[in-house]
Amino acid sequence: KAYYNRGNVYEKLGNYQQALENFDKAIELDPQYTQAYVNRGATYAANGQYKEAISEYKQALKIDPDSIQAYNNLGYLYIDTEINLEEGLKLIKKALSLAPENPSIIDSLGWAYYKNGMLDEALEELKKAVKIGGDRIEFYTKQYQPATGIYLRN
Repeated sequence: KAYYNRGNVYEKLGNYQQALENFDKAIELDPQYTQAYVNRGATYAANGQYKEAISEYKQALKIDPDSIQAYNNLGYLYIDTEINLEEGLKLIKKALSLAPENPSIIDSLGWAYYKNGMLDEALEELKKAVKIGGDRIEFYTKQYQPATGIYLRN
């Protein structure tokens, strides 16, 4: 767990190489450590290494087919980078089926709808994310400036 925690600290500091080395060590010690794969994937994604990130999220899902964060992160990566909008939407919906009241996942679904051109659905989900995650309203409205325009028009 110490290597995992250090990996998280390094990732937050933007020191991706050190983060990856620590996640590698955590996985070496426990090859079934799902969250270490998820966070290693997030580190790769933050560093623009999308192919590697996808591989990590898929590995996490092999270990834990109910990993909410792996579904959401992989789906979000597909959506945000436009690698596969349709698959991204499916993955986020799967995450939401496992955690229907999670505002971060609802927010991801709103973004997925927006990127898929489904503006009415995007508005509905983004409103729901703001309502449920009210203390993070600034995050939801600032993170998605294009989608915020939809929200403000209605």
